[in-house]
Amino acid sequence: MIDRQLSENMIESVSDGFFAVLSDMFDRNLQVQSSQLNLLESFKPQGDVIVHIDYIGSVVGLVAVSASEDVFGLCFDLERRDETEISEEEYFNELVGPLKECMNTVAGKCLPILSGHISCVSMLAPKVLYGNISYPKTPCLEKIVKTNVGDFSFYFLIDRMKLDTAKAISRLESSDRTTKSVIESMSLLYKNLETTQLQVLSEVGDTISHIQKLKVYIEDKQKDGEDVSEEAVSALSNLKNTQDLMSKRLSDIVHDINMFKGMLLHDLRVTKVRESDTLREVSLVGLLSGHSDLSFFSDIDKGLLVINVNNVYNHNDSGVHVWVKNVTDCAKSLSIEYVRCSSHFLEISQLYPGFLGRGNVRSISAHYFCPSCEFKEEFELHIDQIDTHLDVPTVECNCGNDMELWEGCDQSGLVKYLNDLH
Repeated sequence: MIDRQLSENMIESVSDGFFAVLSDMFDRNLQVQSSQLNLLESFKPQGDVIVHIDYIGSVVGLVAVSASEDVFGLCFDLERRDETEISEEEYFNELVGPLKECMNTVAGKCLPILSGHISCVSMLAPKVLYGNISYPKTPCLEKIVKTNVGDFSFYFLIDRMKLDTAKAISRLESSDRTTKSVIESMSLLYKNLETTQLQVLSEVGDTISHIQKLKVYIEDKQKDGEDVSEEAVSALSNLKNTQDLMSKRLSDIVHDINMFKGMLLHDLRVTKVRESDTLREVSLVGLLSGHSDLSFFSDIDKGLLVINVNNVYNHNDSGVHVWVKNVTDCAKSLSIEYVRCSSHFLEISQLYPGFLGRGNVRSISAHYFCPSCEFKEEFELHIDQIDTHLDVPTVECNCGNDMELWEGCDQSGLVKYLNDLH
């Protein structure tokens, strides 16, 4: 993070480094008389000669040293220009070489300080400017040092807008790293769930098979006229109830695991179901995120696009933003229909204006439960067949009783959509 303390550390390193290089490389030991730190609203160097180095990467900024040409001349044992017959340009050229050499060494020593706070940064070659310059309003830290040969001004600045962008990128990178580790864990969990599902299916299936064999064995005994105790008949009845209960529970387990596996899917999977010049049908599974591939919106520019959204289990704001942009940009000659809309998808469409674009909801997906026989089933309800006088469409079970929306999964988005439709 770029703060006042880091800025002070940088500018102190520049000034100390500059005087150390003069001493080590040019045998010039300057006597520092006083120094002063100032926070300026813009970069406007004091001297008429400025040497600076730009830092680029996830930030853009610079370090600089400025002084008069005569002061710099004294640093490198050059006579005053007005005391020689050398031209202004020639004198400036005499300063460029040693100034670049000094600044390159100084900035190189400062780079580790900056890179300790910024993940990606490097420096460019030093540049020497002559004359008075003024950068646009970019706050910078200035250090004025008075010495026995004259005044030197040192500067450090960072482009704040670029820094804000860098912070955003850093947060995204951190979020991405976190997401990747979570997804890796989820992938392992996903595989474990598949194994668990197969194990449950196998064990429950074997148990039901044993129950059926035992049932057949007892019934055969009764047919052959053999005495069967009341305890055995009662046990047979209980076994039948157990079998029915396990069958229903098995369907619940499979449903729950499939739902959970779907929620673990990180990226949106797009499967093309039908494809022609004027018809495109796709099925979506997983999480709607900013990385989702929604190119199917632009794959066809006329006719009908049918999107099955029954298995869109989750979303984030960036995913919705990308979706809205794609559905808005698709060809006006293209009709869009959403089929088997899940409760979650309907909830997204209610929360975010423009999410459906010009598209129409053709059918919805609802999970029903029969209180009488405990049967559960997922139904596709076509909008044009729904009785708008009813809040929730009625569904008749095979046992003859009415089914109701299953409370085992969140269907609040579906209920709100039906209420609005009613």
